[in-house]
Amino acid sequence: MESNRKIDPDLGLFLFHAIDKSEYTQEKIAEELGVSREAVNMYCSGKRKPKPRTLLRIIKLTNVQAKDIPF
Repeated sequence: MESNRKIDPDLGLFLFHAIDKSEYTQEKIAEELGVSREAVNMYCSGKRKPKPRTLLRIIKLTNVQAKDIPF
C-alpha cells in the first residue's frame, strides 16, 4: 500500500524557512499541532509530507502570506 505522503524536498525547505522566519521553534509548532518534534523535523527535511490540514495549520501559525506559498 502506497502512502500519499511521499518525500518532497521543496515542501520541506518551504516549511523549514516558514518556521525559521516565524516566532515559533519546531518544538513549539509540534506542541501547537499536537504532533511530535520528530514529525515536524521530518516535514521540514522533506522526508514526510504533512496532511493537508496540518500543512494549512503550519502556514497559519507561521503567518505565511498567500503570495509566498510556492504551490
